[in-house]
Amino acid sequence: MPLPPSAAPAPADASLLRRLWLGVSIYLLVNALGLGLMSGTADQDQAEQLLRSQHWALGYGAQPPLYTYMVKLIFSVTGPALWPLLLLKAILLSPQADSCTIKTAENAA
Repeated sequence: MPLPPSAAPAPADASLLRRLWLGVSIYLLVNALGLGLMSGTADQDQAEQLLRSQHWALGYGAQPPLYTYMVKLIFSVTGPALWPLLLLKAILLSPQADSCTIKTAENAA
């Protein structure tokens, strides 16, 4: 559903928003890279994903399976390691991923 003209961001606001999102995305990627280089060990959540992604299940404890399915698919290409987990997290948290989803939904409408 397109925004009414009065609610659409001004071009200067859109440029500022785009730069802000790019900055956040770069921060998340640098953070993932730093975690991967500084610590060769997984924290509790990452260790859980390394363990649970070894087999398919309809659910993993109290958690729904989508994220673990994504991890399992990435591990089928890269092999189990910490860096794919960190990269996936950075991509999923990135505002750029969210804006692509929004643009795709707007184009479909």
